[in-house]
Amino acid sequence: MKRIAIALALCSTIIMPITSFASGWQGNDNIGWWYGTNENNTTWYQDGWHWVDGNNDGIAECYYFQNDGYVLRNTFAPDGSLVNASGAWVIGETVQTKSVSLPAASSTSSQEDNNQSATNSAFSENAKQVTDLSAYTYIGNKNTHKFHRSSCKSVKAMNESNKVGLSSRDEAIVKRYEPCKICNP
Repeated sequence: MKRIAIALALCSTIIMPITSFASGWQGNDNIGWWYGTNENNTTWYQDGWHWVDGNNDGIAECYYFQNDGYVLRNTFAPDGSLVNASGAWVIGETVQTKSVSLPAASSTSSQEDNNQSATNSAFSENAKQVTDLSAYTYIGNKNTHKFHRSSCKSVKAMNESNKVGLSSRDEAIVKRYEPCKICNP
């Protein structure tokens, strides 16, 4: 009888899922992944882009979380941005990152503050101010948020302080610039 009780206990442990109560990445490849934002895992990221430093190395990657909280993987986000197999935003083969401050040992609130939604300005924060137009294929206007071929007549009329260098059309789209209707980049 004792052996049967032990066998049943082992079977129930294997069959019943173990609930994890910790902040951070949760889930598996079968059901999907989400990022819990508090210790008892009752809140999570959802509804858009979020910068996440999941391994606390001071470097955050950007992920797109759906309405249900699951991260998109190996597809395109609604804004046309590409995400890789782990869900990180990529341009070409390069995972997009940004430096964040490490959380204090006694508190995770600074980490949660650093992982807030990525907005248009977050995508544009790494834009290069144009000093040499020949160095870039596309020029963005940070005021109108349109992008142009470097040869477009609109670039010549643009205020120098509004010019932003963009290396590729994909970079422009990911940073949420709209194509010019004159040069149709």
